[in-house]
Parts: sequence; structure tokens; C-alpha cells
Amino acid sequence: MSIGSPYFVELIEKLTTYRNRNRTGYTLDDLKGAFLKLGPFQIETQVVQVVGTNGKGSVVHKVASCLLGKVGQFISPHIFSCTERIQINGIAISERDFIRHYNRILACMEGVHFTFFDTLFLICYSYFQEEKVQYAIFEAGIGARLDATNLLLPTISVLTTLSLDHQDVLGESIDSIAYEKAHVIRKNIPCVLGPKAYHENVMRRAYELNAPLYFVEPALTFEKENQLIAKQVLKLLDREFDESKLSDNLPFRCKRLQVNGVEIILDVAHNLEGFDALFQVLGKDSYFFALAFTSQKNMERVLERLDQKNAQFIIMSDKDCGLIESEHEWHSIESGVNKALTEAASRGVNLCIAGSFYLMEKALQSLELQKTELQFLHDLGTS
Repeated sequence: MSIGSPYFVELIEKLTTYRNRNRTGYTLDDLKGAFLKLGPFQIETQVVQVVGTNGKGSVVHKVASCLLGKVGQFISPHIFSCTERIQINGIAISERDFIRHYNRILACMEGVHFTFFDTLFLICYSYFQEEKVQYAIFEAGIGARLDATNLLLPTISVLTTLSLDHQDVLGESIDSIAYEKAHVIRKNIPCVLGPKAYHENVMRRAYELNAPLYFVEPALTFEKENQLIAKQVLKLLDREFDESKLSDNLPFRCKRLQVNGVEIILDVAHNLEGFDALFQVLGKDSYFFALAFTSQKNMERVLERLDQKNAQFIIMSDKDCGLIESEHEWHSIESGVNKALTEAASRGVNLCIAGSFYLMEKALQSLELQKTELQFLHDLGTS
């Protein structure tokens, strides 16, 4: 579904050419220079920075949904439009404001091309400043030490989980990933740790920086753990909040549809920990899987788990998801979704479409949903 004015679409296409950066020798110095030129938030704004391999987007959304007042949230990635990443009280930034704040930050960038994510972070920060939000809830991109969100001085920091993902950037071991993500911890700033975030590197940094740690106990499901993490954050903010909103979640976390009599679950699980959480929701029901990945190692681990469960699946890809080597046959997203739907119907089982965020819009289009249904799902993605 095409979204955006021609100028906006052209701008986004230009910004996405700055998607990657060379991590060797990379520092936040240039970005910090532009960030400081924008000036500080108003003193009343409370900032929450959320880091973690999985669950960080859900925790950001839950915290933002529960708070009362003017609440900004910065999340990634998006499904339909990058404006979804920058929201105040659940309403995405307008294209007009996006362009206006882009032009504002250009004056601070001094000709330096920052990555797509870093540029969106600066736009978001500028927008939240102007709107004088009471709360600014930020989801980190990758890691913490070299992530744009680490330029913030949070009121509360959060580490949801630690597991293997983005090893090409963060390192091949849990130790190196924990080292990178532990930099969410700041001197004397309280930090909430999820049940799957304990690690020696995390504890050591908290001790060295005298950062109070608030531990969340394990729960029966990943969703419940996210709720408990969000609730602890809300308690530490010490402001009135609506606890009933803790069950709110982002779009495409176990989104249920029915097409041609087949029940379909759409989910953006993309690594082993995410799929284990998804399996908790799927329970003992039988599913045929249509999957798309952007990481070779994530795919290999997930397919091994599916083999253990004797699950049947097909793998899909396109230029947005990235082409990954596999002994399995590849399908385009359109043909893969249609084939999976046929397979699920013929076997009398449900269908689970899961993997990269970049899969979801194309998967919905391949299911040939009516335009009104696609628009409804887009509205859901930006509300």
C-alpha cells in the first residue's frame, strides 16, 4: 500500500540509502554534536530508555499506553510508514511535521550523513522537544553503547532480555552482547532488569556506576514478563497510570486473521527467543509456517527448533528481507504466502506467518485482503 506524498516518499528513499555504517572505529561523537545543538528537553520531561534483544518494543508501548498525559514513544522498525516510529499519545507524527523537523536537524548536521535510524532519532527528539512531552519513551535500535538513544540521560533505563542477535554488530557471544547492552546503565540512574537480562557484565557495570537495579521475577509467559517489566517502570516513574493498559501490545504481535476459512497468526518473531515466545502463544494447535528472515544465524536456529517440533514450513524472501543461503527452496513473499495458505487449508491446520517486520505489509497484500481491511491494519499500526 503506497503511503506518503511524493516529496515525503523521495525523502525517505534518500534517507534509507544511509541505512548502514561501518562499525569499525565508530563513535557517537558526530551524532552527539548534532544532538547537543538541539538543546535539552524541558526539565519536567521524564525519559525512559529501553534496550534488549527482545521485548523492548512491547515494553515501550505498554509504558506509553499506561501513562496519563502527553507521552511520546520512539519505536522501530515500522510496518507501513516510518512515521509510525514517532508517536505522541498513539498518534504518528504527520509527514508535514516529519519534513519540518528534518529540515531543522539538517542545520545541526553540518553536512554529515547519519544513518537512517540516527536521523529518525534526531527528528523524534526535535519533535518531542517542540511538543513539550511529559514523558519520552525510547526504544534503542541495536545494542546500547553505540546506539543513538544512548545520548539521552534517562530518568529510568531498562534492559529487557539478553540473547543472540545482531552478532555481526554486537559480537558472537552473549558476553559481548551483554557488554554492549549493559551501557544502558548510567551512573546513579535506576535500571529495571527483565528476568532474562541477568549477566556478569550487567551486574559489574551497575556496581561500578552505583546504579540501583530493580529485578523482575520470571513469569509463565514472555508477554507476562513484559507486563511486569513495564509495571516496574511505571512504579518508578511515580506517576498515576492506567494499569488496565498493560495488556496492550504493538501490531503484529500474534495478530489473528481469518482468510478463506484458515486461521492465520501474523507475528514479527525473528530470532529464537522470539519464536519460543510465539510457541507459548500457539500452544498445542497445529500450524503450517511461512517464514522470512534477515539473519542467516537466526534462521538456522529457528529452523532447528521447528525441526524438533516436526513443524512444516516454507521460507520466503525478497530484497527487503535480504537473501540468505539455505538448503531449502525459496519463495517470493507473494507466492510463498499463497502456497502456505493452500498447504494449511489442505492439511486442515492453522497458518503462522512470521519473521522480519519488512514481511508484514507484503504478506497482507498477498492474502488479497480488501483495501478497507489493509487500511484498518495500517491505522492499527499507527495508533
